[in-house]
Amino acid sequence: YVFVAGALYSLELYTDFLSCVSICQGVSGLFGIELADNFQRPYLAVSIKDFWRRWHISLSTWLRDYIYIPLGGSRKGRLRKYINLSVTFLISGLWHGGAYRYLAWGALHALYQIAGELTEKIRDRFWELCGIAKGSGTRRVLQRMGVFFWATLAWILFRARSLTTGLKMLRGLLVLNIWILFDDSLLRLGLDWKEWCVLFLAICVLAFVSYGQERGKRVREYILQRPLCVRWSVYIAAIVCVMVFGTYGIGYNAQDFIYEGF
Repeated sequence: YVFVAGALYSLELYTDFLSCVSICQGVSGLFGIELADNFQRPYLAVSIKDFWRRWHISLSTWLRDYIYIPLGGSRKGRLRKYINLSVTFLISGLWHGGAYRYLAWGALHALYQIAGELTEKIRDRFWELCGIAKGSGTRRVLQRMGVFFWATLAWILFRARSLTTGLKMLRGLLVLNIWILFDDSLLRLGLDWKEWCVLFLAICVLAFVSYGQERGKRVREYILQRPLCVRWSVYIAAIVCVMVFGTYGIGYNAQDFIYEGF
């Protein structure tokens, strides 16, 4: 239950913030103002370091330029680099709020990056022993699954009401019960099968578009190159989907952007 909730929160947080930024970009574009992308498909990252190049780019680049580099960055030896990295991520946690769980979230991401660098050669050797070549599709998929897993663990701490609650939830992951995926248990937690179908289809659309963008394709440009009838069919279908599913679910409030609280 905890991991399913954590995985869904990882997607909720990303899509909530991505959609908010996309709306801002669209409205700004109407006035001829081009805003830079704040996300570049972070869950397609192949490492936590790569994840932070893609996630909340405006914040991560600010932290890099005004915290990490002024502290010395990676110019003063490995130990100092790791200290600077830890300080930067702890400040990132404090940026989200004055609570221990945010500090723990930042510390965990610092630990991820330090551990990732220290174990890089060991992991490369492991991939070689498994016969999985560097840059292969199989390796990228497994690396992306790993990034999503570790990021989700950190988001569980981030989302919990307190650090103590978050740690208890992580401890609960040690008791694995995969049968909840097959015995209809997930249908008794507030979402029925129709809502799970909507969720699944929405994730499929997000994944399809994200993979296309990762390969350098832009959906908007592709649509603009289609005939008039095709373009307007897409526009009308999009508007209808927003009207039907954009306010879908009990207790929905259009003003409830998660990042409004930060």
